[in-house]
Amino acid sequence: FAPGRADALVATGGDLRRLFSLYDGTSNGYGVEVGGVGSRLGLDLDGSALLPDALCQQILKDGVAKAVKLHPKRIFDMSQNNSFSTWCYESATKRSKIEGTALFPEPSWLNHSFDANIVSATICDVVVMRASRDIRVDEELTQSYVTWSWDEEALRQKLARWRLDLRPCIGECVRLLPTSLLRHANWEAECGLLTEVERSMSVTASGTLNISEQSITQALEVSLETVQASKYLQIRLRLLLADVRYRQQRLADAFAEAARAITIMKSFSYPAAELNQCCILLLMLGIALLRAPPSATAPEAVGNWGDAAVFLGRTAAELAARFLGPGVACFRAWARCWTQ
Repeated sequence: FAPGRADALVATGGDLRRLFSLYDGTSNGYGVEVGGVGSRLGLDLDGSALLPDALCQQILKDGVAKAVKLHPKRIFDMSQNNSFSTWCYESATKRSKIEGTALFPEPSWLNHSFDANIVSATICDVVVMRASRDIRVDEELTQSYVTWSWDEEALRQKLARWRLDLRPCIGECVRLLPTSLLRHANWEAECGLLTEVERSMSVTASGTLNISEQSITQALEVSLETVQASKYLQIRLRLLLADVRYRQQRLADAFAEAARAITIMKSFSYPAAELNQCCILLLMLGIALLRAPPSATAPEAVGNWGDAAVFLGRTAAELAARFLGPGVACFRAWARCWTQ
């Protein structure tokens, strides 16, 4: 044990320095009390909590149990604010999923960005972190705590969990949402319109889906000037419309919108944190095309509807490689989880 290091704490059964480095949602410390006072420890060069000399001396004198007092609620808050959603199958024979959370200190040190350069995938008790795009020298590593949505009020509430302000977060992702777009006279109205669309997507009644389609079409056609300012929004709207038409079983129209979104993606790096849902839609649409090919003729560019399904599957595999890695086996395992 040396002052400023944590060998004594590690010896107690867990690396508490790593635990103390996690944010617990407060402004006065990280769940540890030193000398009767909650203390923000700061971080050492390796990213773990930096133990002050006074604490090290107290540990040497009185031992860990007396020197460090853990607050159960704040330890719980650390887990809640830093945990990753995960799941596993109930058993090798029972395919029902058991939902849970996992806590990984190092990934938790990354700050939030809607246009993150790191994407994390949690598989049972393992987290895989990948660069989602080229990262400049000295550029901060970031990940998406939440993905951007039209419902700004819901976003504010979600970000408040980490004491983050929505405005600066949006201001930092100009690649997705250009400043000119945010200042557009129709921006707030469009956000309100599409917020209702997203909310209605949880309702499967055909009447609701018809309303959603009309709203999306209006955003695409009537407000074309605003949408054209952002390839990101063009993709989001095309995928949303494809989802609506897929649920309406208008598969030929759904494929047309998905193909338009894919075409735009060829010239724009879509946020990797949002590719998960995109790939699920492409896979489900591809399966539907195989099971019930539309009566309409398939686009000449793809040949027949079977070829269209293969095209969607290959595209999903290419996009999934950005958050799963290039291995085919990883994609197949992931695809089975979402298509069973």
